Order: sequence, then C-alpha cells, then structure tokens
Amino acid sequence: RSADMWSFGVTVLELMLEGLPSRWPTDPKAHIHEYTDRIMDCLEVLYSLANKPRWNLIRRLLKFVPHNRLTAREALEHDWFQEDNADYRDDAPSTRQNSEKGENGIDSQSRM
Repeated sequence: RSADMWSFGVTVLELMLEGLPSRWPTDPKAHIHEYTDRIMDCLEVLYSLANKPRWNLIRRLLKFVPHNRLTAREALEHDWFQEDNADYRDDAPSTRQNSEKGENGIDSQSRM
C-alpha cells in the first residue's frame, strides 16, 4: 500500500537524521537562533545524503502522488538494499551468538 511505503520512507529518513534534536522550539521568534541552528543541522545532514542510494530511496518513497511511490517489491530491489551497508549496522551481537544464551541472557554452559 502506498501509505505504508510513505510511512517507511519517513522512518528511513528519521533513521538517517539520527542525532538531530527531536523537539523543535514552539515559538520560533523567541528561539530564533536555536531554530536556525536546528534547520542548518538538518540541511547539512540532508546535503550529505545527496546523490547516494539511500537518498534516492527516500525520495522515491516520499512521492506526493501515491501511485508514483515505490512498491514494497521495488523498494526491496532498490540499490540501497542490494549494496553492503555494513557501515550502517550496529555492533550488537548477532542472533546466532545470542542463541547460545537462555531467555534470561545467562550462558547455558555456565549453569551447573
């Protein structure tokens, strides 16, 4: 559904903008410097994404006209999902490593 793909595009964009403040000043006139700084931060991040597969994906998911948006299949076939995105992965242990521990996180081999 096109609404789901829009939501997915918004989610991907928010993930790309991580670290930016999530709260904006409610009165821009009272906080003009803070407001301007936050806008500039967003623009810098968006500029750094330009001409990259992830930015292309976001742009194609956030098309205003629903039938112009990527479908789920098209999104999964997009270059960004096809390339190695190791630099975006966190350092969390893999599921395989976690499977050696019990539900409470205790190593099953340490129980005796």
